[in-house]
Amino acid sequence: LLDKAIAFVRYDSDKAKELFSSIIEEKEDSKLVFELMQSDLPVAEQVKQFVEKTSYSRRTFFRIKNKLAGVV
Repeated sequence: LLDKAIAFVRYDSDKAKELFSSIIEEKEDSKLVFELMQSDLPVAEQVKQFVEKTSYSRRTFFRIKNKLAGVV
């Protein structure tokens, strides 16, 4: 897997940066939603904090939350 990632970076470093950035960003968003789910906050407050911190929509919060619920 590492060899493929290195080859991808050598082949098209701009596309590789874009891909890796999107993966990291998605993981950070998922981490935030997971932390909010673990809090004692009401769901409306969780959504509010998510939107304030990420500038993403309410719908995105619930999409990530549902994805995490399937994993946990």
